[in-house]
Amino acid sequence: MKAARLQLIFFSFYFTINNFSWAQNLTDTIGEQKTAVILIDLSGGIIPRADFHEIEESFFNGSHSVNHFIRETSYQKTWISGQVFGWYEWSNRDKCELNYDEIFNLIQKDLDLTKYDRFFILNHVDLKMCAGTGFGHSTHGKVQLFTPQGSTFASVSQVQLNYRLVKPQVPFQKLTGISSSVIAHEFGHALGILGHANLYECGEQTISTNESNCNQEAIADMFSIMAGESYYKSTLHMSACHKEDLGWMSSRELKIIEKPKNENSILIDLNNFEKLSANRPSAIKIPLENKIPVVREKEVYISNLFLEFRTPSGFNSRLLNLTQPLDQYYRDITWVDANNKTKPKVDIAGIQIRGGFYKDGHCITSYLFDTKPNSFAFQEKYDYSLYDHLDAFVTKGQTFKEPYNNIDIKVIDIDSEQAKLKIIFN
Repeated sequence: MKAARLQLIFFSFYFTINNFSWAQNLTDTIGEQKTAVILIDLSGGIIPRADFHEIEESFFNGSHSVNHFIRETSYQKTWISGQVFGWYEWSNRDKCELNYDEIFNLIQKDLDLTKYDRFFILNHVDLKMCAGTGFGHSTHGKVQLFTPQGSTFASVSQVQLNYRLVKPQVPFQKLTGISSSVIAHEFGHALGILGHANLYECGEQTISTNESNCNQEAIADMFSIMAGESYYKSTLHMSACHKEDLGWMSSRELKIIEKPKNENSILIDLNNFEKLSANRPSAIKIPLENKIPVVREKEVYISNLFLEFRTPSGFNSRLLNLTQPLDQYYRDITWVDANNKTKPKVDIAGIQIRGGFYKDGHCITSYLFDTKPNSFAFQEKYDYSLYDHLDAFVTKGQTFKEPYNNIDIKVIDIDSEQAKLKIIFN
């Protein structure tokens, strides 16, 4: 990963996809998540701290809090409760974070460690000393912890609190629309999400059957909280692939469509992604007989397509800003047609299509497809096509073609509530 990309979308936590064990239970991801937020000052008290009240509001109570985001993206199935503890001071300025034993010994006098599902450690650090440690990391779901009060199962997340992209802001961080997108991202891992929200990139094509033309852009889907940081996030909801894995989308809300036996096409209405409907699915899943290779040497393949119709509401309301001249938000984007003097805008009245990589039956990583390849250009300091996916919408009358299985997805009609689709199995 080149330096420019590290500056743009860096999270310190990465994982080896072939070396994990899955112990997550769906009962851990539904309902109340009892959370202890622990404030630890590792700077020696010489750097001004974040406001205690703002941290509390940004985590639990505020309109743009992590709690309100989890409630919305889970369709009210999951929420966060708890309180903030601290500040705790570490006597030596020699660390950027503490190990579990050090943390539990520091805080045990103030709380029952066995009563919480989630521990969030917010470290106030010396940024010069800790410049290379990244924003944060988390366990994937609950793990067994050995505390001075006994053994327990909980997740543990740590973030470097006083980085500007991490520090909570009330009501919200201006570039993300949530009090802290880094904390919300790590909460996704704490709930059990093993991977990220990536881009699938094939240069001039949306999908190429020549595997050498394609690659993945890690944690770069700017429409999902499970991507990394950037100048701007257009939407925050997790992908349907991750929502299904967390138990937030049942078979009623996520419609699985397979090739019919007696015909080659299906007409279906798709509800908007932010709401649940009794009559229409909020996402569509299409299993693929022929998997799409992503990273051959690691045996990473896309085995399912997911169709989502995102609309500008709730934590996805910033989608509307894409319909304005993009230089208001993305100063380094230029129109690929040098003769076109019109500032680029995006038609958001369309569906997004993602692929899902699965392991052991669980969605690991989602991949947003670029349905309008090479539509935007960039200044030279960016070495990859992050922003080329900002217009990745299949709009009315357009067709998305998946060449490995010869599936066509056409948008017949669309309004603010639903999209009418025709799925053709050639």
